[in-house]
Amino acid sequence: MISYGALLAGVALAALGGDLFVRGLLGLARQLRVHPGVIAATLAAFATSLPELSVGINAVLAGTPQIALGDSLGSNVVNLGLILGVTVVLGGARISDESITRNVTAAALAPAVTAALAATGGFGRPQAAALMALFLAWLAATIVDARRKRATIPPMAETSLKRTVLALVLGMLAMAAAGRLIVVGATAIAQRWGIDAFIVGALIAAIGTSTPELAVSLVSRARRHDDVGIGTLLGSNLFNGLFIVPLVCLIEPVTVPWRELAPVLGFGLVVVALVHPGRARRLSRGRGVLLLSVYLAFVIALAAGGVN
Repeated sequence: MISYGALLAGVALAALGGDLFVRGLLGLARQLRVHPGVIAATLAAFATSLPELSVGINAVLAGTPQIALGDSLGSNVVNLGLILGVTVVLGGARISDESITRNVTAAALAPAVTAALAATGGFGRPQAAALMALFLAWLAATIVDARRKRATIPPMAETSLKRTVLALVLGMLAMAAAGRLIVVGATAIAQRWGIDAFIVGALIAAIGTSTPELAVSLVSRARRHDDVGIGTLLGSNLFNGLFIVPLVCLIEPVTVPWRELAPVLGFGLVVVALVHPGRARRLSRGRGVLLLSVYLAFVIALAAGGVN
């Protein structure tokens, strides 16, 4: 029971810490006059990916890097298949920020390149360096876009710097603790039920560490800021797949059987493809149903082969 308690406490802390950190980042962004869509894909996405980063580092230190890899890659399917699926089913989504299309392309490249690199012999440091280079290229393009748009954004009322910093610090501390609790709980559950560590990371830990993205996505939909919600989810996928995964592999090279890795990368590519807005620049409720269906198929596929 202690392992389940640790897992639930980690989920709760991840949600609380993610919310606090996003509030602090958005307050800071208002002072810097940064476009909301760019904030979502970078600052908010980084904030909501901190639980995955914490889980990744803690899992490597605990000697279970497979959980780190499964959590980061599995979270990408959770973000778009489950979270965006639920959000879009609630009322569709309109997309006005042109950077969303660029981020969809980058998010589709991530699992494709990861699969190609994994086929060369696991996730060693050379593969990790290649993924990190792709992340830096995307980040540079996003920063250039942010500077271009900044001139069109009027100054906003300043927010309290003390309150912003406090939210950032408390959010970081909460998510660091959440990562440790999730790793402890997930590892214990894996050992008790004979479930492969990578599968635990992809199915159990991934949902827990995606709770901040869920909060941001639902709030954005309720306030009709769909660009912020979708931008955060896509940006989080890019941080997970192109920053956290290579960071973990730079610390400790990871070997995962292809039969376990292929479904995660394959379903990750499918859900990204379903997010492309097309010329209508809108995601309908039907698209949300498709995303949820793909996520259900993902869970069944992994669960079927995850118990020893």
